[in-house]
Amino acid sequence: MRQEVRVEGLQSALWSSAVVRDAAGEELVFFGCAAGGVGALRPAEDGVWAPLRGTRFHSHDVRAMAAFEGGVVSASLDARMCVFAPADFVDRRDVTWVLPYHGCVGQPPVQFSRQARFILARRMRGIDLWGLPEDAASPPLKLRMNLKSFRGEVSACAISAGGHMIAVAGLDAFRLYQVWDGVGSAPDSPSFGKVKPLDVPVRVERLLSAAWDLAFCGAALVCIVQSKMSLAVYQDGQVMVIKKEEVGSTAFSLERIACVNGGVGVADSRGHVFYARLAPEWANGDVQLKWTRVFKPEDDKVVAVSAMSFAPSGTSLAIATSALKVFIARTEEADADADTDADKMVSAGSFSGVITSVSFADKEESVLVSGEKFCSVMCTTPSWRKRKHDEDAQTPGFEPYALRVGDSILGTCVLSSSRIVVVRRRWDLVQYSESLPDAIPKKPFGH
Repeated sequence: MRQEVRVEGLQSALWSSAVVRDAAGEELVFFGCAAGGVGALRPAEDGVWAPLRGTRFHSHDVRAMAAFEGGVVSASLDARMCVFAPADFVDRRDVTWVLPYHGCVGQPPVQFSRQARFILARRMRGIDLWGLPEDAASPPLKLRMNLKSFRGEVSACAISAGGHMIAVAGLDAFRLYQVWDGVGSAPDSPSFGKVKPLDVPVRVERLLSAAWDLAFCGAALVCIVQSKMSLAVYQDGQVMVIKKEEVGSTAFSLERIACVNGGVGVADSRGHVFYARLAPEWANGDVQLKWTRVFKPEDDKVVAVSAMSFAPSGTSLAIATSALKVFIARTEEADADADTDADKMVSAGSFSGVITSVSFADKEESVLVSGEKFCSVMCTTPSWRKRKHDEDAQTPGFEPYALRVGDSILGTCVLSSSRIVVVRRRWDLVQYSESLPDAIPKKPFGH
Protein backbone atom coordinates (compact mmCIF):
# COMPACT_ATOMS: atom_id res chain seq x y z
CA MET A 1 0.00 0.00 0.00
CA ARG A 2 1.32 3.38 -0.99
CA GLN A 3 0.67 6.37 1.24
CA GLU A 4 1.56 10.02 0.85
CA VAL A 5 1.98 11.94 4.10
CA ARG A 6 2.32 15.70 4.32
CA VAL A 7 4.30 17.01 7.30
CA GLU A 8 3.41 20.56 8.23
CA GLY A 9 6.39 22.90 8.09
CA LEU A 10 8.35 20.86 5.53
CA GLN A 11 8.04 21.65 1.82
CA SER A 12 11.25 20.35 0.30
CA ALA A 13 12.81 17.19 -1.08
CA LEU A 14 13.88 14.30 1.17
CA TRP A 15 17.57 13.47 1.40
CA SER A 16 17.99 11.01 4.27
CA SER A 17 16.11 8.91 6.83
CA ALA A 18 16.58 6.78 9.95
CA VAL A 19 14.40 4.44 12.00
CA VAL A 20 14.59 4.43 15.81
CA ARG A 21 12.54 3.08 18.70
CA ASP A 22 11.30 5.44 21.38
CA ALA A 23 11.15 4.73 25.12
CA ALA A 24 7.85 2.83 24.67
CA GLY A 25 9.34 0.59 21.98
CA GLU A 26 7.39 2.20 19.13
CA GLU A 27 9.20 2.64 15.83
CA LEU A 28 9.57 6.19 14.56
CA VAL A 29 10.83 7.25 11.12
CA PHE A 30 12.95 10.41 11.02
CA PHE A 31 13.88 12.03 7.73
CA GLY A 32 16.07 14.92 6.64
CA CYS A 33 15.11 17.37 3.94
CA ALA A 34 16.60 20.06 1.77
CA ALA A 35 17.01 23.49 3.37
CA GLY A 36 17.67 21.95 6.80
CA GLY A 37 14.29 20.41 7.59
CA VAL A 38 13.86 17.41 9.92
CA GLY A 39 10.57 15.55 10.34
CA ALA A 40 9.20 12.38 11.89
CA LEU A 41 6.40 9.85 11.32
CA ARG A 42 4.81 7.39 13.73
CA PRO A 43 2.73 4.30 12.95
CA ALA A 44 -1.04 4.63 13.29
CA GLU A 45 -3.84 2.09 12.89
CA ASP A 46 -4.07 -0.27 9.91
CA GLY A 47 -0.49 0.33 8.81
CA VAL A 48 -1.04 4.03 8.23
CA TRP A 49 1.74 6.50 9.13
CA ALA A 50 0.91 9.80 10.84
CA PRO A 51 3.14 12.90 10.95
CA LEU A 52 4.65 13.81 14.30
CA ARG A 53 6.37 17.10 13.69
CA GLY A 54 8.44 19.05 11.17
CA THR A 55 11.04 21.67 11.99
CA ARG A 56 14.37 23.10 10.81
CA PHE A 57 17.53 22.17 12.67
CA HIS A 58 20.07 23.10 9.99
CA SER A 59 20.69 25.92 7.54
CA HIS A 60 21.49 23.62 4.58
CA ASP A 61 20.46 20.19 3.25
CA VAL A 62 20.34 17.33 5.76
CA ARG A 63 22.28 14.77 3.74
CA ALA A 64 22.69 12.00 6.35
CA MET A 65 20.85 10.59 9.36
CA ALA A 66 21.68 7.68 11.65
CA ALA A 67 19.94 6.06 14.60
CA PHE A 68 21.47 4.65 17.75
CA GLU A 69 19.95 3.31 20.94
CA GLY A 70 17.70 6.06 22.22
CA GLY A 71 18.70 8.77 19.79
CA VAL A 72 19.15 10.15 16.28
CA VAL A 73 22.02 12.02 14.61
CA SER A 74 21.49 14.35 11.65
CA ALA A 75 24.31 15.79 9.54
CA SER A 76 24.05 18.68 7.11
CA LEU A 77 26.01 20.53 4.47
CA ASP A 78 26.40 23.33 7.03
CA ALA A 79 29.05 21.05 8.66
CA ARG A 80 27.06 20.58 11.86
CA MET A 81 25.70 17.45 13.46
CA CYS A 82 22.62 17.46 15.67
CA VAL A 83 21.94 14.78 18.31
CA PHE A 84 18.51 14.36 19.92
CA ALA A 85 16.29 11.79 21.59
CA PRO A 86 12.87 11.00 20.08
CA ALA A 87 11.11 12.30 23.19
CA ASP A 88 12.99 15.60 23.04
CA PHE A 89 12.04 16.00 19.38
CA VAL A 90 8.35 15.37 20.08
CA ASP A 91 8.27 17.63 23.16
CA ARG A 92 10.18 20.39 21.34
CA ARG A 93 13.03 20.37 23.85
CA ASP A 94 16.58 21.50 23.11
CA VAL A 95 18.87 19.39 21.00
CA THR A 96 22.64 18.86 21.29
CA TRP A 97 24.97 20.29 18.68
CA VAL A 98 28.23 18.59 17.79
CA LEU A 99 30.48 21.47 16.81
CA PRO A 100 33.21 21.04 14.19
CA TYR A 101 36.78 22.12 14.80
CA HIS A 102 37.29 22.70 11.09
CA GLY A 103 34.71 23.79 8.59
CA CYS A 104 32.51 26.68 7.58
CA VAL A 105 30.49 27.01 10.78
CA GLY A 106 31.06 27.29 14.47
CA GLN A 107 33.51 29.47 16.33
CA PRO A 108 37.21 28.79 15.62
CA PRO A 109 39.00 26.82 18.37
CA VAL A 110 41.47 29.68 19.02
CA GLN A 111 40.87 33.40 19.61
CA PHE A 112 43.61 36.05 19.49
CA SER A 113 43.96 39.24 21.51
CA ARG A 114 46.56 41.25 19.58
CA GLN A 115 46.59 44.14 22.03
CA ALA A 116 47.15 41.98 25.13
CA ARG A 117 49.16 39.33 23.23
CA PHE A 118 47.06 36.40 24.40
CA ILE A 119 45.68 33.31 22.70
CA LEU A 120 42.46 31.84 24.07
CA ALA A 121 42.09 28.18 23.11
CA ARG A 122 38.75 26.41 23.38
CA ARG A 123 38.83 22.79 24.49
CA MET A 124 35.90 20.39 24.74
CA ARG A 125 35.44 20.88 28.49
CA GLY A 126 37.61 23.91 29.23
CA ILE A 127 39.79 26.76 27.99
CA ASP A 128 43.51 27.58 27.90
CA LEU A 129 45.12 31.02 27.90
CA TRP A 130 48.56 31.35 26.30
CA GLY A 131 50.83 34.38 26.43
CA LEU A 132 52.87 35.82 23.57
CA PRO A 133 55.90 37.58 25.09
CA GLU A 134 58.27 39.55 22.90
CA ASP A 135 61.42 37.61 23.75
CA ALA A 136 60.15 34.01 23.89
CA ALA A 137 60.38 31.50 21.07
CA SER A 138 57.46 29.49 22.47
CA PRO A 139 54.44 30.83 24.38
CA PRO A 140 53.94 30.05 28.08
CA LEU A 141 50.67 28.58 29.30
CA LYS A 142 49.21 31.27 31.58
CA LEU A 143 45.89 29.75 32.56
CA ARG A 144 44.05 26.44 32.22
CA MET A 145 40.43 26.09 33.32
CA ASN A 146 38.47 22.84 33.40
CA LEU A 147 34.81 23.78 33.48
CA LYS A 148 33.41 20.82 35.37
CA SER A 149 30.10 22.58 35.96
CA PHE A 150 29.33 22.46 32.23
CA ARG A 151 27.25 19.41 31.34
CA GLY A 152 28.27 19.53 27.70
CA GLU A 153 31.18 20.87 25.71
CA VAL A 154 32.20 24.51 25.44
CA SER A 155 30.34 26.00 22.48
CA ALA A 156 32.05 29.42 22.32
CA CYS A 157 34.44 31.67 24.20
CA ALA A 158 35.86 35.19 23.85
CA ILE A 159 38.59 37.36 25.33
CA SER A 160 38.46 41.15 25.58
CA ALA A 161 40.92 43.37 23.72
CA GLY A 162 42.81 44.16 26.91
CA GLY A 163 42.82 40.54 28.03
CA HIS A 164 41.09 41.22 31.37
CA MET A 165 37.73 39.58 30.58
CA ILE A 166 36.89 36.08 29.39
CA ALA A 167 33.42 34.83 28.47
CA VAL A 168 32.62 31.13 28.09
CA ALA A 169 29.35 29.59 26.88
CA GLY A 170 28.37 25.95 27.08
CA LEU A 171 25.33 24.04 25.96
CA ASP A 172 23.63 24.71 29.28
CA ALA A 173 25.72 27.39 31.01
CA PHE A 174 27.41 30.77 30.68
CA ARG A 175 30.30 32.17 32.72
CA LEU A 176 32.04 35.55 32.77
CA TYR A 177 35.49 35.88 34.37
CA GLN A 178 37.83 38.71 35.27
CA VAL A 179 41.49 37.89 34.64
CA TRP A 180 44.40 39.93 35.97
CA ASP A 181 48.16 39.89 35.74
CA GLY A 182 49.07 41.97 38.76
CA VAL A 183 49.43 45.16 36.71
CA GLY A 184 45.97 46.52 36.00
CA SER A 185 42.74 45.45 37.59
CA ALA A 186 43.96 43.80 40.81
CA PRO A 187 47.28 45.24 42.07
CA ASP A 188 47.05 43.27 45.31
CA SER A 189 47.38 40.01 43.34
CA PRO A 190 50.93 39.78 41.98
CA SER A 191 50.58 36.41 40.26
CA PHE A 192 49.31 36.14 36.71
CA GLY A 193 46.39 33.97 35.75
CA LYS A 194 44.07 34.43 38.69
CA VAL A 195 40.43 34.53 37.72
CA LYS A 196 37.38 35.87 39.48
CA PRO A 197 33.91 34.74 38.41
CA LEU A 198 31.62 37.70 37.86
CA ASP A 199 27.97 37.66 38.85
CA VAL A 200 25.62 37.40 35.90
CA PRO A 201 21.83 37.74 36.36
CA VAL A 202 20.03 34.42 36.06
CA ARG A 203 17.87 35.62 33.17
CA VAL A 204 20.99 36.72 31.29
CA GLU A 205 22.78 33.46 32.02
CA ARG A 206 19.87 31.52 30.57
CA LEU A 207 19.80 33.77 27.52
CA LEU A 208 23.54 33.48 26.81
CA SER A 209 23.88 29.75 27.49
CA ALA A 210 24.40 27.75 24.30
CA ALA A 211 25.60 30.90 22.53
CA TRP A 212 26.81 30.06 19.04
CA ASP A 213 29.45 32.80 18.84
CA LEU A 214 30.86 35.41 21.25
CA ALA A 215 32.96 38.56 20.78
CA PHE A 216 33.83 41.55 22.94
CA CYS A 217 33.05 44.99 21.50
CA GLY A 218 34.86 47.23 23.94
CA ALA A 219 33.38 46.46 27.36
CA ALA A 220 30.23 44.95 25.86
CA LEU A 221 29.82 41.28 24.96
CA VAL A 222 28.03 40.46 21.69
CA CYS A 223 26.55 36.95 21.30
CA ILE A 224 24.50 34.90 18.85
CA VAL A 225 21.70 33.34 20.92
CA GLN A 226 18.18 31.90 20.83
CA SER A 227 18.95 29.09 18.39
CA LYS A 228 20.86 31.58 16.23
CA MET A 229 17.78 33.71 15.71
CA SER A 230 18.99 36.78 17.65
CA LEU A 231 21.92 38.86 18.83
CA ALA A 232 22.40 39.72 22.49
CA VAL A 233 24.55 42.58 23.80
CA TYR A 234 25.48 42.38 27.50
CA GLN A 235 27.34 44.77 29.79
CA ASP A 236 27.20 45.36 33.56
CA GLY A 237 23.89 43.60 34.10
CA GLN A 238 22.19 45.24 31.11
CA VAL A 239 21.20 43.20 28.08
CA MET A 240 19.75 44.08 24.68
CA VAL A 241 18.28 41.46 22.34
CA ILE A 242 18.24 42.14 18.59
CA LYS A 243 16.18 39.88 16.32
CA LYS A 244 17.75 38.86 13.02
CA GLU A 245 14.96 40.69 11.20
CA GLU A 246 16.08 43.92 12.90
CA VAL A 247 19.59 43.28 11.60
CA GLY A 248 18.12 43.04 8.10
CA SER A 249 18.68 39.34 7.53
CA THR A 250 16.12 37.20 5.72
CA ALA A 251 18.19 34.02 6.15
CA PHE A 252 17.43 31.06 8.35
CA SER A 253 19.93 31.99 11.05
CA LEU A 254 22.85 34.16 12.15
CA GLU A 255 26.19 32.36 11.99
CA ARG A 256 29.21 34.53 12.84
CA ILE A 257 30.18 37.82 14.47
CA ALA A 258 33.28 40.04 14.54
CA CYS A 259 33.91 43.21 16.55
CA VAL A 260 36.44 46.06 16.68
CA ASN A 261 36.45 49.63 18.05
CA GLY A 262 32.70 49.70 18.62
CA GLY A 263 31.90 48.17 15.22
CA VAL A 264 29.93 44.91 14.96
CA GLY A 265 29.83 42.64 11.91
CA VAL A 266 27.28 39.83 11.63
CA ALA A 267 27.12 37.10 8.96
CA ASP A 268 23.98 35.05 8.31
CA SER A 269 23.46 31.59 6.83
CA ARG A 270 23.03 33.01 3.31
CA GLY A 271 26.49 34.57 3.43
CA HIS A 272 25.29 38.17 3.80
CA VAL A 273 27.24 40.38 6.22
CA PHE A 274 25.76 43.34 8.12
CA TYR A 275 27.53 46.12 10.02
CA ALA A 276 26.51 48.54 12.78
CA ARG A 277 28.11 50.84 15.34
CA LEU A 278 27.49 50.02 19.00
CA ALA A 279 27.15 53.37 20.75
CA PRO A 280 28.52 53.53 24.33
CA GLU A 281 25.16 54.79 25.62
CA TRP A 282 23.23 51.73 24.44
CA ALA A 283 22.92 50.44 28.03
CA ASN A 284 21.34 53.70 29.25
CA GLY A 285 18.22 53.51 27.15
CA ASP A 286 16.42 52.13 24.13
CA VAL A 287 19.01 52.64 21.40
CA GLN A 288 18.27 51.35 17.91
CA LEU A 289 21.32 50.22 15.97
CA LYS A 290 21.57 51.23 12.32
CA TRP A 291 22.49 48.12 10.34
CA THR A 292 24.01 48.24 6.85
CA ARG A 293 24.64 45.32 4.54
CA VAL A 294 28.28 45.52 3.52
CA PHE A 295 28.61 42.21 1.67
CA LYS A 296 26.53 39.72 -0.29
CA PRO A 297 27.83 36.70 -2.23
CA GLU A 298 28.49 36.83 -5.94
CA ASP A 299 25.35 36.31 -8.04
CA ASP A 300 23.47 36.20 -4.72
CA LYS A 301 24.44 32.55 -4.23
CA VAL A 302 23.96 30.92 -0.83
CA VAL A 303 27.38 30.44 0.76
CA ALA A 304 28.68 30.16 4.31
CA VAL A 305 31.03 32.70 5.86
CA SER A 306 33.87 30.54 7.19
CA ALA A 307 35.97 33.33 8.73
CA MET A 308 35.63 37.06 9.30
CA SER A 309 37.93 39.72 10.77
CA PHE A 310 38.07 43.52 10.98
CA ALA A 311 41.03 45.67 10.05
CA PRO A 312 42.52 47.47 13.09
CA SER A 313 41.01 50.78 11.91
CA GLY A 314 37.55 49.23 11.54
CA THR A 315 37.14 50.55 7.98
CA SER A 316 37.54 47.18 6.25
CA LEU A 317 36.30 43.68 6.88
CA ALA A 318 37.94 40.52 5.54
CA ILE A 319 35.32 37.87 4.72
CA ALA A 320 36.15 34.28 3.78
CA THR A 321 33.40 32.14 2.25
CA SER A 322 32.75 28.48 1.57
CA ALA A 323 33.40 29.27 -2.11
CA LEU A 324 37.08 29.34 -1.05
CA LYS A 325 37.43 33.07 -1.72
CA VAL A 326 38.31 36.08 0.43
CA PHE A 327 36.56 39.43 0.05
CA ILE A 328 37.50 42.81 1.50
CA ALA A 329 34.35 44.80 2.27
CA ARG A 330 34.30 48.47 3.20
CA THR A 331 32.30 49.61 6.23
CA GLU A 332 30.39 52.87 6.44
CA GLU A 333 33.32 54.36 8.35
CA ALA A 334 35.60 54.26 5.31
CA ASP A 335 36.78 57.54 3.82
CA ALA A 336 34.29 59.13 1.46
CA ASP A 337 36.90 59.42 -1.29
CA ALA A 338 37.46 55.66 -1.22
CA ASP A 339 33.79 54.74 -1.10
CA THR A 340 33.44 53.63 -4.70
CA ASP A 341 32.05 50.47 -6.22
CA ALA A 342 35.57 49.24 -6.98
CA ASP A 343 36.73 49.70 -3.40
CA LYS A 344 33.68 48.41 -1.58
CA MET A 345 34.36 44.77 -2.36
CA VAL A 346 37.43 43.09 -3.78
CA SER A 347 38.10 39.39 -3.95
CA ALA A 348 41.02 37.02 -4.18
CA GLY A 349 41.21 33.87 -6.26
CA SER A 350 40.21 30.49 -4.91
CA PHE A 351 42.26 28.89 -2.17
CA SER A 352 43.10 25.22 -1.76
CA GLY A 353 40.70 24.44 1.09
CA VAL A 354 38.19 25.78 3.58
CA ILE A 355 39.45 29.07 5.03
CA THR A 356 39.28 29.05 8.82
CA SER A 357 41.22 32.22 9.72
CA VAL A 358 41.80 35.71 8.30
CA SER A 359 43.89 38.42 9.95
CA PHE A 360 44.84 41.94 8.80
CA ALA A 361 48.36 43.29 9.06
CA ASP A 362 48.84 46.49 11.06
CA LYS A 363 49.14 48.67 7.96
CA GLU A 364 46.14 46.90 6.42
CA GLU A 365 48.01 46.32 3.15
CA SER A 366 47.70 42.55 3.41
CA VAL A 367 45.65 39.79 4.99
CA LEU A 368 46.96 36.52 6.39
CA VAL A 369 44.69 33.71 5.17
CA SER A 370 44.87 30.14 6.47
CA GLY A 371 43.04 26.84 6.47
CA GLU A 372 43.72 23.46 7.96
CA LYS A 373 46.48 22.67 5.45
CA PHE A 374 47.59 26.02 4.01
CA CYS A 375 48.67 29.53 4.98
CA SER A 376 49.05 32.44 2.54
CA VAL A 377 49.25 36.22 2.37
CA MET A 378 46.76 38.26 0.35
CA CYS A 379 47.71 41.80 -0.72
CA THR A 380 44.98 44.45 -0.62
CA THR A 381 46.85 47.38 -2.15
CA PRO A 382 45.10 49.56 -4.78
CA SER A 383 47.40 48.30 -7.54
CA TRP A 384 46.20 44.77 -6.90
CA ARG A 385 42.54 45.84 -6.79
CA LYS A 386 42.76 47.28 -10.30
CA ARG A 387 43.86 43.87 -11.56
CA LYS A 388 41.13 41.87 -9.84
CA HIS A 389 39.16 41.37 -13.07
CA ASP A 390 42.21 40.21 -15.04
CA GLU A 391 41.96 36.44 -14.97
CA ASP A 392 45.44 36.01 -16.42
CA ALA A 393 47.11 38.19 -13.80
CA GLN A 394 48.87 36.40 -10.97
CA THR A 395 47.88 37.87 -7.62
CA PRO A 396 51.07 39.16 -5.99
CA GLY A 397 51.85 38.41 -2.39
CA PHE A 398 50.88 34.74 -2.31
CA GLU A 399 53.48 32.44 -0.88
CA PRO A 400 52.34 29.04 0.44
CA TYR A 401 53.67 27.99 3.82
CA ALA A 402 55.06 24.45 3.63
CA LEU A 403 53.50 22.29 6.34
CA ARG A 404 55.19 19.24 7.71
CA VAL A 405 53.51 15.87 7.24
CA GLY A 406 50.74 15.54 9.78
CA ASP A 407 50.53 19.26 10.55
CA SER A 408 47.11 20.82 10.96
CA ILE A 409 46.60 24.57 11.48
CA LEU A 410 43.98 25.67 14.01
CA GLY A 411 44.46 29.41 13.57
CA THR A 412 46.81 32.21 12.53
CA CYS A 413 47.25 35.84 13.49
CA VAL A 414 49.41 38.84 12.55
CA LEU A 415 50.66 40.38 15.80
CA SER A 416 52.75 43.11 14.17
CA SER A 417 54.68 43.88 11.01
CA SER A 418 57.41 41.52 12.20
CA ARG A 419 55.56 38.67 13.85
CA ILE A 420 53.13 36.04 12.62
CA VAL A 421 51.72 33.30 14.85
CA VAL A 422 50.64 29.90 13.56
CA VAL A 423 48.80 27.59 15.96
CA ARG A 424 48.98 23.92 15.09
CA ARG A 425 46.66 21.21 16.33
CA ARG A 426 49.44 19.98 18.61
CA TRP A 427 49.33 23.42 20.29
CA ASP A 428 52.92 24.28 19.45
CA LEU A 429 53.24 27.83 18.11
CA VAL A 430 55.69 29.11 15.52
CA GLN A 431 56.63 32.82 15.50
CA TYR A 432 58.14 34.48 12.45
CA SER A 433 60.41 37.48 12.13
CA GLU A 434 59.83 38.82 8.63
CA SER A 435 57.53 41.63 7.59
CA LEU A 436 54.33 41.46 5.57
CA PRO A 437 53.14 41.66 2.82
CA ASP A 438 56.19 40.17 1.07
CA ALA A 439 55.50 36.54 1.92
CA ILE A 440 55.32 34.14 4.79
CA PRO A 441 58.93 33.30 5.62
CA LYS A 442 60.02 29.73 5.41
CA LYS A 443 62.35 29.91 8.42
CA PRO A 444 60.63 30.01 11.80
CA PHE A 445 62.04 32.33 14.41
CA GLY A 446 63.81 30.56 17.27
CA HIS A 447 64.18 27.21 15.47
